[in-house]
Amino acid sequence: MGVRRHLKSQNGSISLLGLLEDLKDNCICEAGNLFQAIGKEEIEKDILELKNISEKIEEFADKRIAHLDKREMDSLPTFGDLHDCMDKMKDLVKKYLLKINGVGYIDIEPAMQYDFEEIFTKPWKKITEEKE
Repeated sequence: MGVRRHLKSQNGSISLLGLLEDLKDNCICEAGNLFQAIGKEEIEKDILELKNISEKIEEFADKRIAHLDKREMDSLPTFGDLHDCMDKMKDLVKKYLLKINGVGYIDIEPAMQYDFEEIFTKPWKKITEEKE
């Protein structure tokens, strides 16, 4: 689901795909205005590659995890598909950090931002005693 979050580009959502589309729509293509020139064609190519490599992951998350869709899927994603998608996302983040901020990273690793198990430690309903 964390990968899926970065593959959506709806208004108001913050995602990698949203950033790329915003850059494409508002890119400054002259060297000197940004650390490196960013061309629309290059961004469009990166968006297309990200969409292609993440297609199975996004479909699985939409149909099986988020919504329990009864329609059959053409094929299920593998862990290899997931790793390839995450590697592509990592490469794009490194590439655009360098181009926009002039900051280069050798590697970027995902990190938990919050305790996802915390929601299971609090009751969601008041427990009422059964009437005798």
